[in-house]
Amino acid sequence: MIRDLSKQNRSYTCFNQSAAVPYELLESLVDAARYAPSCLNIQPLRYVISCTERKNQKIFPAINWNVLLRGYDGPREGQKPMAYIVLIADKGLMPEDEMMWIDIGISAQTMMLAAVEQGLGGCMIANFDKAALARELRLEKWYDPVLILALGKPNERIFLDYINRTDATEFYRDREGYLHIPKRRLEDVILPFEPKD
Repeated sequence: MIRDLSKQNRSYTCFNQSAAVPYELLESLVDAARYAPSCLNIQPLRYVISCTERKNQKIFPAINWNVLLRGYDGPREGQKPMAYIVLIADKGLMPEDEMMWIDIGISAQTMMLAAVEQGLGGCMIANFDKAALARELRLEKWYDPVLILALGKPNERIFLDYINRTDATEFYRDREGYLHIPKRRLEDVILPFEPKD
């Protein structure tokens, strides 16, 4: 069920670096996203798939992991993602950022849910050095990297903490090193609606 996949779809930052992720599996995730809805059916997104050590080493340094967890410099050796899918916007097809981000969100979530279904975990990363990554990927000027999906076999336990409306929503690690992700309660996200007579 989609709800169960959504609950399992967490922002993992530690992976089993010895568990390879096959190119064909990543290609199937992109294929799932290809069928997702697109604003005005323009389909402006392109994808770069990386699952070799040589390619991964070009992508990893561009990521700013510290935004996700304060004081966290990213996974250490042995815990790094084994694969990446970089979402690329074709600005020549859809120059309007608002519409583009709708497509980016739909595409990324589709791929992440498909990855969870295949036993993988990942993290959507929007904070990275776009200029440096564009150079590494040798992108033409009308192609803009907009999101990175870091993927692999998760190697950490994550707990969902249910919070009240005014509680902090930042991720944190407890004393044992477990990652906690605060989530709002269902009753706090559904607004009452009574139509006027």
